[in-house]
Amino acid sequence: MIKYLKLRIQGYKVNNLILFCFFKRLRRKPYFFGFDFMVCYIYSSYLSYVFFGFSVVPRVFFSSDLFRVVIDRSKCSKVVSNKKLAIVFESFQHGVDRTVFNLGKCSKLQVCNTITIGNGCTISLFESATLTFQGELNNQSSGITCQTKILCANNIYIGGGTIISWACYITDTSNHYINGVLVNDAVSINNNVWVSEGCTIAAGAIIGEGSIVGSKSFVRGSFPINSLIAGCPAKLKRENVNWKR
Repeated sequence: MIKYLKLRIQGYKVNNLILFCFFKRLRRKPYFFGFDFMVCYIYSSYLSYVFFGFSVVPRVFFSSDLFRVVIDRSKCSKVVSNKKLAIVFESFQHGVDRTVFNLGKCSKLQVCNTITIGNGCTISLFESATLTFQGELNNQSSGITCQTKILCANNIYIGGGTIISWACYITDTSNHYINGVLVNDAVSINNNVWVSEGCTIAAGAIIGEGSIVGSKSFVRGSFPINSLIAGCPAKLKRENVNWKR
Protein backbone atom coordinates (compact mmCIF):
# COMPACT_ATOMS: atom_id res chain seq x y z
CA MET A 1 0.00 0.00 0.00
CA ILE A 2 2.76 2.47 0.93
CA LYS A 3 4.67 1.70 -2.27
CA TYR A 4 1.51 2.30 -4.31
CA LEU A 5 0.80 5.59 -2.59
CA LYS A 6 4.37 6.76 -3.14
CA LEU A 7 3.83 6.32 -6.86
CA ARG A 8 0.54 8.18 -6.70
CA ILE A 9 1.62 11.28 -4.78
CA GLN A 10 3.67 12.68 -7.64
CA GLY A 11 1.96 15.97 -8.30
CA TYR A 12 0.81 15.98 -4.65
CA LYS A 13 -2.74 14.71 -5.03
CA VAL A 14 -4.21 15.83 -1.71
CA ASN A 15 -5.96 12.71 -0.50
CA ASN A 16 -3.10 10.46 -1.55
CA LEU A 17 -0.49 12.52 0.28
CA ILE A 18 -2.54 12.50 3.45
CA LEU A 19 -3.17 8.76 3.14
CA PHE A 20 0.51 8.18 2.47
CA CYS A 21 1.43 10.11 5.62
CA PHE A 22 -1.13 8.14 7.63
CA PHE A 23 0.23 4.73 6.59
CA LYS A 24 3.84 5.91 6.95
CA ARG A 25 3.22 7.08 10.51
CA LEU A 26 1.26 3.93 11.32
CA ARG A 27 4.14 1.77 10.11
CA ARG A 28 6.77 3.77 12.02
CA LYS A 29 4.79 3.93 15.27
CA PRO A 30 2.12 1.21 15.25
CA TYR A 31 1.73 1.43 19.02
CA PHE A 32 0.30 4.96 18.65
CA PHE A 33 -2.65 3.57 16.60
CA GLY A 34 -2.58 6.64 14.35
CA PHE A 35 -2.79 9.13 17.22
CA ASP A 36 0.29 11.05 16.01
CA PHE A 37 -1.33 11.31 12.57
CA MET A 38 -4.42 12.88 14.13
CA VAL A 39 -2.22 15.43 15.92
CA CYS A 40 -0.56 16.22 12.58
CA TYR A 41 -3.94 16.52 10.85
CA ILE A 42 -5.35 18.87 13.48
CA TYR A 43 -2.24 21.08 13.49
CA SER A 44 -2.19 21.16 9.68
CA SER A 45 -5.87 22.16 9.67
CA TYR A 46 -5.13 25.00 12.08
CA LEU A 47 -2.25 26.32 9.95
CA SER A 48 -4.39 25.97 6.83
CA TYR A 49 -7.08 28.10 8.48
CA VAL A 50 -4.57 30.82 9.44
CA PHE A 51 -3.18 30.93 5.89
CA PHE A 52 -6.28 30.41 3.74
CA GLY A 53 -9.36 30.37 5.94
CA PHE A 54 -11.66 27.40 6.47
CA SER A 55 -11.36 24.33 4.23
CA VAL A 56 -12.67 20.79 4.67
CA VAL A 57 -9.27 19.23 3.86
CA PRO A 58 -6.07 20.93 5.08
CA ARG A 59 -4.32 22.99 2.42
CA VAL A 60 -0.99 22.60 4.20
CA PHE A 61 0.40 19.35 5.56
CA PHE A 62 3.49 17.81 7.16
CA SER A 63 5.13 15.06 5.12
CA SER A 64 7.25 13.81 8.04
CA ASP A 65 8.04 15.00 11.59
CA LEU A 66 6.09 17.89 13.04
CA PHE A 67 7.80 21.18 13.82
CA ARG A 68 6.45 24.52 14.93
CA VAL A 69 5.24 26.99 12.28
CA VAL A 70 4.77 30.60 13.40
CA ILE A 71 2.56 32.84 11.25
CA ASP A 72 2.60 36.56 12.02
CA ARG A 73 0.49 38.34 9.44
CA SER A 74 -1.18 41.69 9.03
CA LYS A 75 -4.95 41.60 8.59
CA CYS A 76 -4.77 43.03 5.08
CA SER A 77 -2.01 40.67 3.91
CA LYS A 78 -2.94 38.01 1.35
CA VAL A 79 -1.97 34.37 0.88
CA VAL A 80 -3.20 33.21 -2.52
CA SER A 81 -3.21 29.73 -4.07
CA ASN A 82 -5.46 27.86 -6.48
CA LYS A 83 -4.08 24.49 -5.36
CA LYS A 84 -5.98 22.36 -2.88
CA LEU A 85 -2.64 21.46 -1.30
CA ALA A 86 -0.50 24.59 -1.35
CA ILE A 87 2.33 23.97 1.13
CA VAL A 88 4.00 20.74 2.26
CA PHE A 89 6.14 21.20 5.36
CA GLU A 90 9.06 18.78 5.52
CA SER A 91 11.41 18.13 8.43
CA PHE A 92 14.94 17.54 7.12
CA GLN A 93 17.15 15.19 9.15
CA HIS A 94 14.36 15.11 11.79
CA GLY A 95 14.91 18.80 12.52
CA VAL A 96 12.39 20.48 14.80
CA ASP A 97 13.48 24.14 14.68
CA ARG A 98 10.57 26.42 13.89
CA THR A 99 9.70 27.99 10.54
CA VAL A 100 8.42 31.58 10.63
CA PHE A 101 6.23 33.58 8.24
CA ASN A 102 6.07 37.37 8.70
CA LEU A 103 3.55 38.99 6.36
CA GLY A 104 3.52 42.77 6.50
CA LYS A 105 0.70 45.19 5.77
CA CYS A 106 -0.82 44.72 2.29
CA SER A 107 1.81 42.10 1.37
CA LYS A 108 1.01 39.14 -0.88
CA LEU A 109 2.32 35.58 -0.73
CA GLN A 110 1.36 33.77 -3.91
CA VAL A 111 1.71 29.96 -4.17
CA CYS A 112 0.86 28.94 -7.73
CA ASN A 113 1.49 25.20 -7.30
CA THR A 114 2.49 23.00 -4.37
CA ILE A 115 5.72 24.08 -2.66
CA THR A 116 7.75 22.20 -0.04
CA ILE A 117 9.19 24.25 2.83
CA GLY A 118 11.62 22.88 5.39
CA ASN A 119 12.12 23.44 9.09
CA GLY A 120 14.05 26.44 10.40
CA CYS A 121 13.12 28.76 7.51
CA THR A 122 12.18 32.42 7.83
CA ILE A 123 10.01 34.05 5.17
CA SER A 124 9.41 37.78 5.69
CA LEU A 125 7.43 40.14 3.49
CA PHE A 126 7.61 43.89 4.08
CA GLU A 127 4.67 46.25 3.57
CA SER A 128 3.15 45.89 0.05
CA ALA A 129 5.77 43.29 -0.97
CA THR A 130 4.96 40.32 -3.24
CA LEU A 131 6.63 36.92 -3.00
CA THR A 132 5.70 34.35 -5.64
CA PHE A 133 6.41 30.62 -5.47
CA GLN A 134 5.64 28.96 -8.79
CA GLY A 135 6.02 25.57 -7.06
CA GLU A 136 5.73 22.18 -8.70
CA LEU A 137 6.27 22.14 -12.47
CA ASN A 138 5.73 19.21 -14.87
CA ASN A 139 5.60 16.74 -11.95
CA GLN A 140 8.93 18.07 -10.65
CA SER A 141 8.59 19.22 -7.05
CA SER A 142 9.93 22.58 -5.91
CA GLY A 143 11.24 23.19 -2.44
CA ILE A 144 13.10 25.29 0.08
CA THR A 145 15.34 23.24 2.35
CA CYS A 146 15.87 23.97 6.04
CA GLN A 147 17.48 27.11 7.51
CA THR A 148 16.84 29.27 4.45
CA LYS A 149 15.89 32.95 4.90
CA ILE A 150 13.84 34.98 2.42
CA LEU A 151 13.51 38.72 3.01
CA CYS A 152 11.20 40.39 0.50
CA ALA A 153 10.89 44.19 0.47
CA ASN A 154 9.38 44.56 -2.99
CA ASN A 155 9.20 41.61 -5.38
CA ILE A 156 10.78 38.15 -5.41
CA TYR A 157 9.87 35.41 -7.89
CA ILE A 158 10.95 31.78 -7.48
CA GLY A 159 10.15 29.65 -10.51
CA GLY A 160 8.64 26.21 -10.96
CA GLY A 161 10.68 23.09 -10.28
CA THR A 162 13.36 25.18 -8.56
CA ILE A 163 15.26 23.84 -5.55
CA ILE A 164 16.69 26.11 -2.85
CA SER A 165 19.21 24.16 -0.74
CA TRP A 166 20.26 24.43 2.90
CA ALA A 167 20.96 27.75 4.62
CA CYS A 168 20.46 30.12 1.68
CA TYR A 169 19.63 33.81 1.94
CA ILE A 170 17.43 35.51 -0.67
CA THR A 171 16.63 39.22 -0.55
CA ASP A 172 15.67 42.07 -2.86
CA THR A 173 16.93 44.83 -0.57
CA SER A 174 20.22 46.05 0.88
CA ASN A 175 18.37 46.52 4.20
CA HIS A 176 20.57 49.53 5.08
CA TYR A 177 21.42 52.84 3.42
CA ILE A 178 24.87 52.81 1.80
CA ASN A 179 26.14 56.30 0.89
CA GLY A 180 22.58 57.48 1.41
CA VAL A 181 21.08 54.92 -0.96
CA LEU A 182 18.78 52.02 -0.06
CA VAL A 183 18.84 49.40 -2.81
CA ASN A 184 15.51 47.71 -3.58
CA ASP A 185 15.62 45.67 -6.79
CA ALA A 186 13.44 42.69 -7.77
CA VAL A 187 14.84 39.16 -7.73
CA SER A 188 13.90 36.49 -10.27
CA ILE A 189 14.99 32.85 -9.93
CA ASN A 190 13.49 31.15 -12.96
CA ASN A 191 12.23 27.62 -13.60
CA ASN A 192 14.30 24.50 -12.83
CA VAL A 193 17.13 26.32 -11.07
CA TRP A 194 19.25 24.51 -8.48
CA VAL A 195 20.60 26.86 -5.81
CA SER A 196 23.23 24.97 -3.80
CA GLU A 197 23.70 25.33 -0.06
CA GLY A 198 24.82 28.50 1.66
CA CYS A 199 24.19 30.88 -1.25
CA THR A 200 23.16 34.53 -1.07
CA ILE A 201 20.86 35.79 -3.82
CA ALA A 202 21.04 39.58 -3.59
CA ALA A 203 18.89 42.44 -4.87
CA GLY A 204 18.69 42.62 -8.66
CA ALA A 205 19.67 38.99 -9.29
CA ILE A 206 18.12 37.34 -12.36
CA ILE A 207 18.99 33.67 -12.76
CA GLY A 208 18.07 32.05 -16.06
CA GLU A 209 16.03 28.88 -16.40
CA GLY A 210 17.83 25.56 -15.89
CA SER A 211 20.85 27.10 -14.16
CA ILE A 212 22.99 25.88 -11.24
CA VAL A 213 24.31 28.17 -8.52
CA GLY A 214 27.42 26.78 -6.82
CA SER A 215 27.75 26.49 -3.05
CA LYS A 216 28.48 29.62 -0.98
CA SER A 217 28.04 31.92 -3.99
CA PHE A 218 27.01 35.57 -3.78
CA VAL A 219 24.76 36.30 -6.74
CA ARG A 220 23.95 39.73 -8.12
CA GLY A 221 23.25 40.69 -11.73
CA SER A 222 21.72 38.84 -14.67
CA PHE A 223 22.72 35.36 -15.90
CA PRO A 224 21.50 33.47 -19.01
CA ILE A 225 19.65 30.17 -19.15
CA ASN A 226 21.45 26.89 -18.42
CA SER A 227 24.35 28.60 -16.69
CA LEU A 228 26.77 27.34 -14.07
CA ILE A 229 27.24 30.26 -11.69
CA ALA A 230 29.72 30.26 -8.82
CA GLY A 231 31.92 32.49 -6.72
CA CYS A 232 31.83 35.51 -4.43
CA PRO A 233 30.82 37.56 -6.29
CA ALA A 234 29.30 34.93 -8.59
CA LYS A 235 30.48 34.74 -12.19
CA LEU A 236 29.41 32.72 -15.19
CA LYS A 237 31.60 29.59 -15.20
CA ARG A 238 29.98 27.55 -17.95
CA GLU A 239 27.07 27.75 -20.38
CA ASN A 240 24.74 25.09 -21.82
CA VAL A 241 24.63 23.18 -18.53
CA ASN A 242 21.94 20.55 -18.03
CA TRP A 243 21.07 18.98 -14.71
CA LYS A 244 18.42 16.64 -13.36
CA ARG A 245 17.48 15.31 -9.94
